[in-house]
Amino acid sequence: MDITFDTELVPEVGYGIRSTELVKELCKETNSLIATVILFKKILHKHSLDKPFFGGINSYMLIMLTVAFLRASRITAIRKCFINMLEYYGKTFDVRRVAIVGGYLMPVYNRIGTLFISDPYRPHINIAGTVSKFNEIQACFASYHDYLIKTKQDWYYEYNEDFQILNSIIN
Repeated sequence: MDITFDTELVPEVGYGIRSTELVKELCKETNSLIATVILFKKILHKHSLDKPFFGGINSYMLIMLTVAFLRASRITAIRKCFINMLEYYGKTFDVRRVAIVGGYLMPVYNRIGTLFISDPYRPHINIAGTVSKFNEIQACFASYHDYLIKTKQDWYYEYNEDFQILNSIIN
């Protein structure tokens, strides 16, 4: 059975399909995207910060945050990306000074203090408009970063399987 939607009548369907294709392309662009997003999804889920209808971040927003960071930092190693992304979004990132536009970190000024991630296909739309708990998300990321630096987990300094990170952090 084939179900076809007329994307001219229901444009949101067309954006959803295009967004899926975009994510596939982004995964090809950087090898560490999927693993990094999974690690962050686990952290967000553990703290109930992954539900946009309760002020958290959904997967698409998290992918855009990750892509913007990866493009700006050019880090490819998953472990290094993970710890540096925790630090950046947990301690450095300021929603009043930086927005994510087209998958890139862009300086902005005079913002009202809410996270802004532009929709790649409709740049005037903030896909993070429902995120009311970004301060909690930042505190969570900062806490994980501090824990990892304080305990000097071996995974950061030596070779280990990337998903051992998951076990030591999430459990």
